[in-house]
Amino acid sequence: AFSNARFECIDPMTYESEERHDVLVLSEVLEHLQQPLETLNHLHSLLRPGALLVLTVPNGYGPWEAMNCGKKLLGTVGLGGPLLAFQRLFGFGKATLQSRNPHLDHVQFFTQRALRELVERAGFEARAVRNLSFVAAVFPFSWAFRRAPGIEAADSAIASFVPRWLASGWLLELLAR
Repeated sequence: AFSNARFECIDPMTYESEERHDVLVLSEVLEHLQQPLETLNHLHSLLRPGALLVLTVPNGYGPWEAMNCGKKLLGTVGLGGPLLAFQRLFGFGKATLQSRNPHLDHVQFFTQRALRELVERAGFEARAVRNLSFVAAVFPFSWAFRRAPGIEAADSAIASFVPRWLASGWLLELLAR
């Protein structure tokens, strides 16, 4: 159906192309970057005017981040080990459902407003913003969701009804101006 589409997993800061693209996807990356504006500026330079950047990012103050903050707090008072031991009983290590990389610390914690200002500074206009998830990645829900395929779809549907500030993550369709 998409004869001219290419799907590649690449470093967004080192990717170069002589052609301008119609669509780029940046999923769960910005929160890990010290300089997210530089990455968005670079991606903007790779897109045609009117092209689309599909962006997913966690709510920096949503349920998933609250769980991580709680885990860090428990670690600072000496309860990180027992918590990890408890999670291991359910098959969890330091990695997540999305990645087996144990080094997934976030350095950016976006609010809707801060994210909107960031993408606008990079020359993008939000065409659509929607909640991506609610509690699917939050332990112990994540444990249950691993065992019941299809519940993630239900979680995503529930997320569409909760206020933006309560979602765990967002999906943005951004137009390059």
